[in-house]
Amino acid sequence: MYHRPVKLELPYKPGVELFIRNHTPPQPFGAGYEREFEPRRCISIYHIEHSRVSQLEWCLNNPLIETTPPKVEKTHNLHILDKIASKRSRRTQVLKCCLGSEKDKVFVAKIFDPLFGEYPEDVTFLADVGYSREAAAYEEIQKAGMDGRYTPKYYGSWTFGLPTPNNDSQLRPVRMVLPEFLSGMTMFQVMYKQLTFHISPEDRLKILAEAFEIDRCGQNMQNYEYPKVMLFDFNIVYVTSRPNCSRPSPLEPRPAKPLYSFWFDFEEWRLFAPRPHKSRIEFWRGWLLKLWAHNPDYSDPSDDFKPWEEYQNPNDPPPIFMEPEPDPPHDICPPAAGSSCH
Repeated sequence: MYHRPVKLELPYKPGVELFIRNHTPPQPFGAGYEREFEPRRCISIYHIEHSRVSQLEWCLNNPLIETTPPKVEKTHNLHILDKIASKRSRRTQVLKCCLGSEKDKVFVAKIFDPLFGEYPEDVTFLADVGYSREAAAYEEIQKAGMDGRYTPKYYGSWTFGLPTPNNDSQLRPVRMVLPEFLSGMTMFQVMYKQLTFHISPEDRLKILAEAFEIDRCGQNMQNYEYPKVMLFDFNIVYVTSRPNCSRPSPLEPRPAKPLYSFWFDFEEWRLFAPRPHKSRIEFWRGWLLKLWAHNPDYSDPSDDFKPWEEYQNPNDPPPIFMEPEPDPPHDICPPAAGSSCH
């Protein structure tokens, strides 16, 4: 079996300074991209377990991909301000940061450090996969002129060196992407912190509609007034315009109607959706059909999708559109500690 890892101390702490250089990411690879163009094959967990090497040894013996340096070098001193999501056994370390002395302009450093990934996975391969896909998505959004519109504004891909544990003279490279920092909460934070009662039932449906439309294709977004919804986290996204993508660019310029992607996502969103949509699938589907069944900005099913009628199980109730109901009192009045709310 592989050597049990020594618990290395995370270097990503508030107050730490990193010297970063701009970096050319590799072409994206992994799921959705042609395997023949992968820089190397992913090593199986079985093989890694039986190689009897530590995570540090694996990282040093199987280094990150090297690419052609940018034509113009840029450097910055990055100052870590706070942690957003950072711990051992995470594929990414997400940090709040600033560059140089400009502390009024805040960024998110999304760091793909294989030394703190989920070992015995092929942590260097997966770090390159995540980095390459995230960078490719942001780059394509920039090319489309949509940077900062429905996603955080992007400030490029970077690399930095960290001292190797037990050998400070040897630096190991680490990759990162740098989007802007956005204040606010994710939809899942709102759901699982039980904060939906702060948002009216009507606005919760507007938020879901906005998120679903951005997910399908941002340029067809309608001008919703409240609130501003942004998408981020693109490490599982594939970019069809890249030459090594195994999925061809769609011939239809319009995106597929969101109802086909979210027809079965009733359970995933029920903590956010209002009543009766959260409790009855026929009302959830009725709402999807109301918004997108005849929306000319979106295309009908392609080879990837069937007409919605073919998704409908004979035992499922037929879709019904209904306006959202007011939240019941126990939903809008969270109990204080040690008390009940009537």
